[in-house]
Amino acid sequence: MSLEKYARHLNGCADVFNENKTCTCGLESLLKSDSFTYKYPMQSVTGDAVVIVNDNGTEEVLLIRRNTEPFKGCLALPGGHLDPTDEDTWETAKRELKEETGIDYGHKGYSSISISSGYVNTYSKADRDPRGRYVTSAYYFYLNDKPETTIQEDEVQSIEWVNIKDLDTELLAFDHRQIIQDALVKITHLRIFLI
Repeated sequence: MSLEKYARHLNGCADVFNENKTCTCGLESLLKSDSFTYKYPMQSVTGDAVVIVNDNGTEEVLLIRRNTEPFKGCLALPGGHLDPTDEDTWETAKRELKEETGIDYGHKGYSSISISSGYVNTYSKADRDPRGRYVTSAYYFYLNDKPETTIQEDEVQSIEWVNIKDLDTELLAFDHRQIIQDALVKITHLRIFLI
């Protein structure tokens, strides 16, 4: 398949559909072939959301209690796998935040309570997830008011706001303690900039 045909497919195959409204560029058959198998294992990609609220000078982080292994019953950041429908890991983090907590960051009302949001870092150490090699990109959402949350029971056991000062006593899944610490550094720099 030529790069031109692949580019047209990525742009919706506008000019390569036949009368049956099926794609004729050949990408589907290429994806079903062994053309994309490698001798190296593939990595999983995820996006995580670090939601921190400044509630009258007390900072709290939003955590979910995991419903599934690994780390079932442990506190973790909202997050999950990159889906084919996600444009990037930023979209993944926002989608997972909505799915797991009901917080729709793209909704108009949330922009009024947000002080800032942005990229924290990408985490890719080989031992960060017992299921295999997972690479995650984390994003922070710094809020000045707690949004309403909705427990999605098929996704999480509970949703908890935990005081940043109490995090040392909590068992957190994966490397989420490090991700939260890195997000707090970004937010501290943001506060210095805003003063």
